Amino acid sequence: MSGICITRGSGQTIINYRPVVRDFLNFRFTDGEVSLAQLRAVDVTDFVQKAISRLNMRRAKIITTALRSFLSYVRFRGDITSDLAAAVPIVANWSLSSIPHAIGRDEVTRLLASIDRDTPVGCRDYAMILALARLGLRSSEVVSLELDDIDWVAGQIRVRGKNGQRNDLPLPADVGEAISDYLRKARPRNADRRVFLRDKAPIRGFKGRVDSDRSSDAH
Repeated sequence: MSGICITRGSGQTIINYRPVVRDFLNFRFTDGEVSLAQLRAVDVTDFVQKAISRLNMRRAKIITTALRSFLSYVRFRGDITSDLAAAVPIVANWSLSSIPHAIGRDEVTRLLASIDRDTPVGCRDYAMILALARLGLRSSEVVSLELDDIDWVAGQIRVRGKNGQRNDLPLPADVGEAISDYLRKARPRNADRRVFLRDKAPIRGFKGRVDSDRSSDAH
């Protein structure tokens, strides 16, 4: 963490936050050389999933709050340009012991490899699942993506969160490629501005979260 000094906030806040920031940077930059410009949303989500898997709610919230504060600060300072603080997952207000652990990288890899990307549905599902895995998004955030939310030139994607809040996140190259493949090869021709569409009539975007669609909205 050489060259980075956290000076904002009270003394106790700094004491609580500094170990979290140190652990995060050590997790991402194992060789000791810190380059904040290289940080991506997936680095944030991977760290949080690993860090809070065995912690109680209070400690987990300290970690996520510390990480959001740090990422907001370095963005304010100009070290990063994207709002990576928005990529920090929200810790739910119940005991973490009752929450299933996130699936691991190997499981995600096997899931993605099992999808037949030569079919329109497979091409769509691959892009959606990859966005979920790489960006740490909620299913509702993925299905609500619109064509205008993707800035191909800047390599960013705008995510609609709760209460209409919008956040710009870096668009990983593999996610961008998967979405582009779907748009070019598999997306039905339709005036709907949603990125991901049902494959059966009526052709339109999903009404709600993918995992809560009824049978009439499942495709």
